[in-house]
Amino acid sequence: MHITKTLARMPTSRAIHLPVLVVLFALAPALPPASAHGGRVSRVAGSIIPAGPPLSRIAVDAGNSCVIDIVLPYIITGTLAGTAEIDYRIDVKGPCAEAAPGKFDETWIARGTFSGSPGDASFVYTADVKAGGKIRGEIVLGQGLAGRLWVKGNLTDTQLHYRGFVK
Repeated sequence: MHITKTLARMPTSRAIHLPVLVVLFALAPALPPASAHGGRVSRVAGSIIPAGPPLSRIAVDAGNSCVIDIVLPYIITGTLAGTAEIDYRIDVKGPCAEAAPGKFDETWIARGTFSGSPGDASFVYTADVKAGGKIRGEIVLGQGLAGRLWVKGNLTDTQLHYRGFVK
């Protein structure tokens, strides 16, 4: 009940995003302890590099914001090595006509697939991007590899960096 009252007092844009993030994280698998299934937890680190132009892109004006649905391919290097395809929903805090990477604050909610070594996985990815391009995010892997990765970087660079744990 307390959450409902809090949401009722929040501005509409925040009230919409909070339940979505709560649901995504509630459904995302947590990294299991190594002893839970006899598996080994390994530390991982590396880079996430764009592998080409968007596979699809749709932008819709939503009041003072722009919602972008975009699918992008990536090459993953480092401890995890392979490819990923990420399907984003991006809330840009500015009009679509002026939306450019890093120009406005953004909130990313995405899902994707990873194929490669040490194994394949599906994942959920959320991130906050500040005007200027600074990114801080988190990837939760499941359905194959299990794990949690923290992502950081800047849109002005040609890659993002991850670190975390997989099983």
